[in-house]
Amino acid sequence: MKSKRWPYALAAFALSVVACSKSQLVPEPAQSTRGNEEVIYGDDNRSDYFDVKDLAIRALSESTVALMSSSQIAPEVNGLRTFKGANYGTSLGLCSGERFAEQNTGAFCSGFLIADDLIVTAGHCVPDLKSCGETSYVFGYRVMAPGILPLSAPASEVYSCKELLHSQAPSDGADFAIVKLDRKVKNHLPLPMRLNGDVKIGDPLTVMGYPEGLPLKVADGAAVRTISKPGFFVANTDTYGGNSGSAVINSTTRLIEGVLVRGEKDFEWTPAGCARSYRCKDTACRGEDITRIGEIAKTLTALGY
Repeated sequence: MKSKRWPYALAAFALSVVACSKSQLVPEPAQSTRGNEEVIYGDDNRSDYFDVKDLAIRALSESTVALMSSSQIAPEVNGLRTFKGANYGTSLGLCSGERFAEQNTGAFCSGFLIADDLIVTAGHCVPDLKSCGETSYVFGYRVMAPGILPLSAPASEVYSCKELLHSQAPSDGADFAIVKLDRKVKNHLPLPMRLNGDVKIGDPLTVMGYPEGLPLKVADGAAVRTISKPGFFVANTDTYGGNSGSAVINSTTRLIEGVLVRGEKDFEWTPAGCARSYRCKDTACRGEDITRIGEIAKTLTALGY
C-alpha cells in the first residue's frame, strides 16, 4: 500500500541534491512515490476556516485535529507551542498561481474527535504504538483571518497518544485508526457519526482536513460515486496528501460518513519545471476512497465503547 503521509510529499518533488526546493524539471515517476494522493475535481472547493460561509459546517470543523510530528513542535514557551513547518509553495516547487502557496505546512495527516478523548484518523497515518507516541494531536490549526497564519498553538490544544486502540491499513479496504488521547479534550465537541443506514450514490459530501499539511481546509461540492467496495466508498472530493484521516461529512445531514484514505495523484509536472495541482472533471479519474464510518462504529462496539 502506498502511504499518503505528508513528509513523503517532499520526496516526490525534491531534487537529487537540494532538499525542499526545485530548480529543474524532474520526470514524474510512473508510480508515484507519494502514495494515496488526491486531486481537484471540477472547481477547487477548498476554503480556509475564516472563509467558510456555512456556520454550522465551520463549527463542525473545529473538532478536526492536525497530526504533527512531535519533533517538529517546540517546547512550551509562555503557554504556546510553535510549529516548525515549511513554506508550501517553495517546498513543493509549485507553479505560480497555486492556491495557498504562501502558507506553511505543519501536519502530516488529519483526524477528528469522536469522543471526549478519542480521535479517528487513517490507519496508515498511525500504524503502530511507536508512531502514535511520536505524534502530537493539535486542535485549532486554522487560518482565522486573511493573511494571519497559524505558527503556534496554545499548549492546551496539543495532545499526545495514551493508547492506540486500533489500526488497520489494507490497500483496498477499510483503512482507519482509533487513538485514545492523554486527556479529555476541552472546548471541542465530538463529531456526530451516521449510526444507521448507509450513504447513497449522489449524496453530497464535505471534507475537513489538512491537505499537504496546510492549516485546516474545508472542501464541499463533492458527491458519492460508488459504494460497491467492501468497507469504503468512492467520491470526488478535493483532497491531497495530508488529507488522510480527514472527516467526510454528509453536507445535508451533517453526520460523519467516513474517513478519507486514498485517491488520485495530487500534482503534475509542467514544461516550466514546476508542479501544479492535478485536475479532473467531476466524473473523471479514479475517485477518492473513503472508509465507511460504520467500520469504525463496529470496532468501537467490539472494544466496549
